[in-house]
Amino acid sequence: MIIVSGGQPTEQFQSLPNQPTHVASLRPLDLNKWEVTDLGKPQKIIGIKITRTPECITIFLSKYIELILHKEGHDHCNPVSTPLDPNVQLVPNPDGEIGNHSNSFARLLGELQYVANMMRPDISYAVNRLALYTANPSLQHTTALKHVLRYLSGTRSLGIVYKADDEYPNFIGYTYASYANADERKSILGYMFIASGGAITWSSKKQVTKALSLTEAEYVAMSEAAQEVCWLVTCPRTCCERNVSCCEQLELLKAPGN
Repeated sequence: MIIVSGGQPTEQFQSLPNQPTHVASLRPLDLNKWEVTDLGKPQKIIGIKITRTPECITIFLSKYIELILHKEGHDHCNPVSTPLDPNVQLVPNPDGEIGNHSNSFARLLGELQYVANMMRPDISYAVNRLALYTANPSLQHTTALKHVLRYLSGTRSLGIVYKADDEYPNFIGYTYASYANADERKSILGYMFIASGGAITWSSKKQVTKALSLTEAEYVAMSEAAQEVCWLVTCPRTCCERNVSCCEQLELLKAPGN
């Protein structure tokens, strides 16, 4: 982590490469104008804990998950092995029940959505499935949401491991499609890309249009995955270019008259 200050509010940059030459190339700053402090390798970024060994890097979100469990009174609940109960078919407010119109369902769902997007692709489908019922959640949906908490309780210590000697030097990807859900007859698509043995990007969401066959649903899923591939290919170069541009703008702000 590198902190740069120069009369303006402090700017913090996260440097992922380990080589000092890479760090220097990403930070074209005039050291005579800017005060630079190197705090070493980051151990925590926006709630994500990072552990390093010569063989791998592991990232966790266990602290945030423990905060959610504590707030919901699930610190010591009985864990389950799946995010959703396979014996329960979720439907829109079954049996004409009066829905829960409080904000508790949406609030907890939003917290779990953050967990799913940041670190836990294993709950992405469950969270996005339950998000369909946010407007009028029933007791069945609330119970299913608590089921996700019980799953997280038993897997709170799990993280994503990136290996230094992975046999695949480039990223690889997987995609799937689940044809025609029971609510709107819309299919669910999902994809995941892996690099150095760990997941780097993933998604599980409802398709916008109604597919007329499983083949069509799979083509839509592959199209979404292909767009993600295009982004992954250009991402490293784009990040470097934006970082250099940011440093140049900071230099302009420091110049006299600005």
